[in-house]
Amino acid sequence: AYELADPAAHETLDTMREQGYSAPEVGYELIVDNRVVGEAELAWPSKKIAYLADDQSNDASRFREQGWTVHSIEAPENREQEN
Repeated sequence: AYELADPAAHETLDTMREQGYSAPEVGYELIVDNRVVGEAELAWPSKKIAYLADDQSNDASRFREQGWTVHSIEAPENREQEN
């Protein structure tokens, strides 16, 4: 998954792996009524967990409408620096 995922998602991948999750689907397309209605950078479809990149944030409501738990992936340059 590392090779396919946006580098901003690598920290999320590490955390999920440490928590025992299997490899996600990268670039997951949410299909409803035979149409793609949203995309997530990382997804665990069997658990209905999706991590969206900044440019996918408009798709969050579509995932939630289908019962998914949605999280955001922040690019490293957008994270607050800890002092």
